[in-house]
Amino acid sequence: MVEAVVMKHPIQPPDPTSKSATPPPGAVGAPSSSAERKAVRHEMNFPRLKRLSWWLAGIYLAWSCLVFFGGRGGQGHEWWPIFLYPLIFPWSFLYDLVIEPPLANWLAPDATAAPGSAWVLMDNLAGAYYIIVGTLWFWFLGKMVSRFVNYRFDRKSIGPNR
Repeated sequence: MVEAVVMKHPIQPPDPTSKSATPPPGAVGAPSSSAERKAVRHEMNFPRLKRLSWWLAGIYLAWSCLVFFGGRGGQGHEWWPIFLYPLIFPWSFLYDLVIEPPLANWLAPDATAAPGSAWVLMDNLAGAYYIIVGTLWFWFLGKMVSRFVNYRFDRKSIGPNR
C-alpha cells in the first residue's frame, strides 16, 4: 500500500491540530499551570541567540590562549595580562587584590631570594585563572544577554510578522 505524502507550502500557517501549535490562553488545550505558561512564554524567540554564550566563551578562550601561549619564551610574555585584564575586569581586579598577594607571600616569602620557578608557577596560575574564569565569565554574559533579549522581545511584543 502506498501512502500519499502531503507537501505543505512554506508560508502556510501551522496545522492547529499539531502538538506544536500553542492555543491562546483560555482556549481548550491552552497551558493550564503556571509552569506550562512560563515554559511557553520563555521558549526561544531568537533561536540564534541560544548559542551566543558558547560563541562568546569560545572567542574569549581562543583569544586568551593565543595571548597567553603566543608570547611564551620571549620578552613579550610579561605583557599578556594587559590584553586580558580589561575584558574580565571584575574578576581580574579580584585576582590582583585578593588572590595574588597571599599566593605570592606563600610561594615566595622573601621576594629577593625566591627561585625563578616560584615566579613561573605564579605566572602559570595567573594564566590558568584568567583563561578559565574569563571563559566562564563570557559564557555567563552571553547567557544573560540571550535571556534578556528573549524576555524583552518576546513574541507577543514583536508580533507574528516581525
